[in-house]
Amino acid sequence: MPRPKRMNGDGSVRKRPDGRYEARVLLHDGRRISVYGKTAREVTREIRDIKSKDDAGQPIVRNEEKIGAFLETWLQNEIKRRRRAKTYASYAQMVRSHMLRELGAVKLTELTAKRVQVWLGHSSIQMTFDVYGHLFPNLEDDHAKLAAGELAIIGA
Repeated sequence: MPRPKRMNGDGSVRKRPDGRYEARVLLHDGRRISVYGKTAREVTREIRDIKSKDDAGQPIVRNEEKIGAFLETWLQNEIKRRRRAKTYASYAQMVRSHMLRELGAVKLTELTAKRVQVWLGHSSIQMTFDVYGHLFPNLEDDHAKLAAGELAIIGA
């Protein structure tokens, strides 16, 4: 029985010469994401998850991506294209002068509320949550994890 055709935008799946499967999908921002796995079902599931995050406007974070690379991409793809030149210049200066020095080499998946608290110099995680909690409305559901510093701010 022939395999059903995938819909436009669903990505593609192929078996590589090394025996692993590769799935590729094109995101709304023009990036092409490749995912590798042992089975076609595994890579299809992961591509479906990535595609649904992209459709919802959530950031697509790869395990190996560092905060520095993420922020530079954000500056170029979001701020430079959608804001005035002075806004871009001030954001770029803040990111490069303050954030990249301390957090640039940290993987996005390793960025926790506790790490942000220490970087900002807040005396408690509650202070960090009170100041920046509105940026992450779903964190209220995970307040216990947040208090323990175990909750990643940006997840994979």
